[in-house]
Amino acid sequence: MAYSVKKEYDEATYYLKKALDLEPTNANVWLAFGLMYKNKRDYDVAIRYFKETIGLIPNEVNVWVELGNTYALIGKAEECIQCHDKALSIEPANTHALMSMGILHAERGHREESIRCYMKALQGDPRLFDAWALLGIEHVRMNSAAEVERCVNKANEMVGDDVYKSNVLSILGRLFIEKNDLLQARSMLDKALDLNPEHVGATANLGYLTFKEGDVARGEELVKQAINIEPLYYRFHLYLAEIYAASNRPTEAVAECKKSLELLPGFEKATLLLGQLEKNVG
Repeated sequence: MAYSVKKEYDEATYYLKKALDLEPTNANVWLAFGLMYKNKRDYDVAIRYFKETIGLIPNEVNVWVELGNTYALIGKAEECIQCHDKALSIEPANTHALMSMGILHAERGHREESIRCYMKALQGDPRLFDAWALLGIEHVRMNSAAEVERCVNKANEMVGDDVYKSNVLSILGRLFIEKNDLLQARSMLDKALDLNPEHVGATANLGYLTFKEGDVARGEELVKQAINIEPLYYRFHLYLAEIYAASNRPTEAVAECKKSLELLPGFEKATLLLGQLEKNVG
């Protein structure tokens, strides 16, 4: 997928179509199309290609994982769960599916299930540094200081390319925001964006951090910048809801909470904030 990684999509499309004309049942070509469109953020088209791939190779676990992850990106949580359940029925120790299920459980407040998924993924691959960082966030929420330190130390052993490192650093930035260690959060997020200036998650996390630091206008600007790139990501709308709530804009805050919950039903933090807002309005 070198072409799509370089965003030379037209050329990639030309060669993939040629390959499909020659071998219309070649699952690898259908999968390559799906990955290309996912990379382009054309998620509906990507889903169509992943489904075609599954029609050809129904027991290929990684295609189910890709399909599930793509559903998550357009706010279809139940479809995402179904795909990852299918992936885990084929390969119970698949680390990618376990990670995705861990994230969904975490966001819905299912701490024990989330930790179980992350731990099982780490049993399969102890060098999943993003899993260590995500596990650390759950321990912050459970006030397990020693476990948080252990997870942060493990995550900081990260190796890999700059894109992967920036992802781990972005998650660590979130961890330190949850821990209310804003200086460490700033350090992590600045490093993430130095490695990958286009990292949309790090941009949103930095916006939320900037708001927490007291620069509300700049924080709102950064979060909206991330939403313009990934408009269907539930957490970004929660960030914006919190900014609106703190800025005495309750109507806008309620709308963003509802948008977040539409994208991820059961999202714990959005549910709690919406309840507070509606109580205050009432």
